[in-house]
Amino acid sequence: FFMKLFFTLLIFFIHQANAQSGFKVVYDKIVNESNKQWMPKRNNVLVFNDSLAHVYLVTEVSGRDPYKKNDTVFGQRSRHHDLFYVFGTNEKLNHVAFPHYRKPLLVVDTPSLNNFIIQNDNILYQNMNCQEGYMIEKGDTVFAIISKDIKVPLGPTGYTGLPGLALEIYYSKYNLYFRVKTIEKANYIIQIPDFP
Repeated sequence: FFMKLFFTLLIFFIHQANAQSGFKVVYDKIVNESNKQWMPKRNNVLVFNDSLAHVYLVTEVSGRDPYKKNDTVFGQRSRHHDLFYVFGTNEKLNHVAFPHYRKPLLVVDTPSLNNFIIQNDNILYQNMNCQEGYMIEKGDTVFAIISKDIKVPLGPTGYTGLPGLALEIYYSKYNLYFRVKTIEKANYIIQIPDFP
């Protein structure tokens, strides 16, 4: 009994030591009539801590979240199109598993910060201090409302290059609009998959 209790407590403390304070943000993708044909309704889920970020999709097609509601460890159930971001090295990792008969791999990219032009420096959005503005990215004008309090360059599509967490973001070229549905603060562990 004591040995079992000891190992249970040891696993608990190891888990707590690796967990870092972070956020789980669920975004709604607003489906417009013009892109309903090629883009299924989906939620983008962003989970991040002080070291890593992980973005995954839950679509009408897949229909289920690969993680349970109370999970605090993310990344090991990564699928095609999932994204990771490493804060310390400024690396973006894209999970690629297409065509499906190939082994999955992570494609590494080094993104750059975008020049965010602030149009309104002080707005209140969902009880958060925010900024509103736009940036030009790869020929697209991207409009966003970002948090002034959560200073991470992340949003519903992973790395955005913005100076704060994107709470609403609109990609005008593709007529894509995302907005925050829920934000939860907790201790999360993010694990980058160990592909052979």
